[in-house]
Amino acid sequence: MVAAPNWPAAAVLRKMGYCGSMDRITTEPGQRSDPRIRGTPITVRDVYRALCLPGMTDSEVLSKYPELEPDDLDAVREFAVKSIESRTHDEFTGRPILPRDRLVHGRYYKGRCRNATIARWNADENCFYHWREKFGRIYI
Repeated sequence: MVAAPNWPAAAVLRKMGYCGSMDRITTEPGQRSDPRIRGTPITVRDVYRALCLPGMTDSEVLSKYPELEPDDLDAVREFAVKSIESRTHDEFTGRPILPRDRLVHGRYYKGRCRNATIARWNADENCFYHWREKFGRIYI
């Protein structure tokens, strides 16, 4: 399992544009620990994983974490979006992340996705086509 990158501190959150429910997401000053929800031991990462990976509904997450309020879930979603949007480089390879408007139709790009390292951008369909060779066959 690959270690997740450290979450930004409060000053960086403001720089990222995270301004919605700033009081709901807290970080320890001077530490690189995961942000928590309103100072509870519940981390933003845990709630986000519960919302996304198993596909739990809001009411299921609130029953799993009874300390949370519905506004906390909105703050977690906003935090996740802003932290993804603020990335400029891939945290594992260090390569710059290109915005969609800079991608060129038909050009090949090197990256890491879906077990492939090379993908071709298709502007007409607004997606990448990945392929890999395995057991002498090519999979697209």
